[in-house]
Amino acid sequence: MSRKSPAVPEKLPFSLKLAASYLLLSGLFGISLFFFKFMPEHKEFVAQSLGYKVQSYAREIIFNLMCITSSIGLFYRQVWARKLALIYLAVSTYYESAAFAWGFAGGRPTIKLFLLGFAVIGTLNGILFYIIYRKKTAVHFKQAGSQRDVWWTF
Repeated sequence: MSRKSPAVPEKLPFSLKLAASYLLLSGLFGISLFFFKFMPEHKEFVAQSLGYKVQSYAREIIFNLMCITSSIGLFYRQVWARKLALIYLAVSTYYESAAFAWGFAGGRPTIKLFLLGFAVIGTLNGILFYIIYRKKTAVHFKQAGSQRDVWWTF
């Protein structure tokens, strides 16, 4: 006996389109900054070892690719894209808050700037997380076809 999945609504809600568009633009902007060498390099960063720089650049590339991939998947209503976007938003909050503080200070930031960065980025990522996570949004994605995938759904 097969269980039919509920009908997927035809149109994506505006809030989900906005969240997916933000992720896409953010990822494309981040990748372009990286490849066109527009990323600020503070004297503290330049003094770091090659290994530190490589992992920092790799993290930026991975986060930007996660943004781009998840946003395209969100537009195509893929369940994995919703999960990828939620993971990205949760993990990147710390790193992007620190990057915000470093960029705002133009060097080593104070604790107040770190807190300001966390407040700004945490609020933005929190709003996006809510838009993508809420149950009203979940019905717009293709549901998993087998019982095996049930544990993985949010």
